[in-house]
Amino acid sequence: LALAKEKIDHKNEVIKNIDLAKVNSQTIIDNANEIMELLKLNKGKLPIKKKDINIVDFTKRILFSFESLAEIKNLKLNYQSNINENIIVSTDDRRLEKILNNLISNAIKFSHTNSKIEFKVEIINNSFKICVTDFGVGIDKNEQDKIFKRFYQTTKGVNVGGMGIGLSLVKEFTEALNGKVNVTSNDKNGTTFCIEIPSKIKINEQESVVISDLENSEQLKKLQITVDKDISILIVEDNPQMNEYLRSVLSLYYDCTVAFDGSEALLKAQNKKYQLIISDIMMPNLDGFAFKEKLNQLPNYVNVPFIFLTAKAQSIDKIKGYNLGIDDYILKPFEKEELLCRINNLIKNKQERENWIKSNIELVNKDASVNEELLEKVKNYILNNLSNENLKVEDLANEVAYSQRQLSRILKSATGLSPIKYIAEIRLQKAFLYLSNKKYATITEVRNAVGIPSASHFNKKFFERFGKKPGEV
Repeated sequence: LALAKEKIDHKNEVIKNIDLAKVNSQTIIDNANEIMELLKLNKGKLPIKKKDINIVDFTKRILFSFESLAEIKNLKLNYQSNINENIIVSTDDRRLEKILNNLISNAIKFSHTNSKIEFKVEIINNSFKICVTDFGVGIDKNEQDKIFKRFYQTTKGVNVGGMGIGLSLVKEFTEALNGKVNVTSNDKNGTTFCIEIPSKIKINEQESVVISDLENSEQLKKLQITVDKDISILIVEDNPQMNEYLRSVLSLYYDCTVAFDGSEALLKAQNKKYQLIISDIMMPNLDGFAFKEKLNQLPNYVNVPFIFLTAKAQSIDKIKGYNLGIDDYILKPFEKEELLCRINNLIKNKQERENWIKSNIELVNKDASVNEELLEKVKNYILNNLSNENLKVEDLANEVAYSQRQLSRILKSATGLSPIKYIAEIRLQKAFLYLSNKKYATITEVRNAVGIPSASHFNKKFFERFGKKPGEV
């Protein structure tokens, strides 16, 4: 921030330094949260919650969510498994995800540029074993027994595991699942971390394990996500495994087409109209931003919902995306429920908008610039009064000097949402942002900040909108 003040007259430098300050602040918050996780674990306030998961599906999703980060150092992510792809294990998936996130992020941090990371999954008797190998700086033999201790800092001056919390969390979470963790390393020759966790092992006999997994999801039943093969979705993702994962999940509900970079996706969009597009950002030939720019030039794609699915989530990238007209960001790693819920909401809003326009064609305002200006004014008024739980449509209408009917017509035409739903959408989006950025210490504070003081109402609406509970964010 001091650097930002010094370069106050140079906007780009200020933005760069503020973004860096935000990243560093977030690192401190993440470290503090990991300490809290360990304290809760020690006090027995983090009970084990087991569920059945497809271990191949689950681990691929987590590994390849780090692809954008790995590309910065030109690292290849190598997934290895010789087990049946329908293998189901019973474990605490959220705890396992935290373990793997720590191991993979450490592997990326300490790998040499232009090398690789190997990720191996095995079934051994009644356990599953996962090993993460980097080809980086390595760990001295006399330090290998110490790195799992809280706050331990290597004597080489290299910070193993952030503040020395990450690997401690890996060890204690693994042991909480009755598992074990070990490390093998040669100094300057790379390191392998392995976890082995006992579990009930079974093979799903369904033709597709994903179908079984989703059909048995009580969350998806509550969200009322239905099959509609008339809706065509274009999936743009250069990683073959992630591309296949997205197709396997979404094709249960929609008609899906895949592309492996922006150039291929653009050709397909020119030859067919899709109802929604979901795209990665970092891709060869034509990246996500360039693809969206060119897509905006096609007349049939002015109002088609567009989602960036990415691990690249700096504020400046989000602003660039929203300026290009994208509708949503989904950060890797993600849950299937979150992915499906967000897509479902965008499609539903688009359908409601189109249905209203068809029924009220004579009322549609053709002056798009006027509508955009009005929408911006309405949105700013809602944001400025966000904590006011009693904010009414009448207040909005008076602010923009329109009748409530006129305001409703314009919002429906532009967003597919009624004024009441539009207010709720902004409240929920802001709540998600606050939770993601850990702006407040408690969910209660977040609820009050966005004007939804009722815990039950907030939890219900938040889950319907994002496919995950507030506490999970």
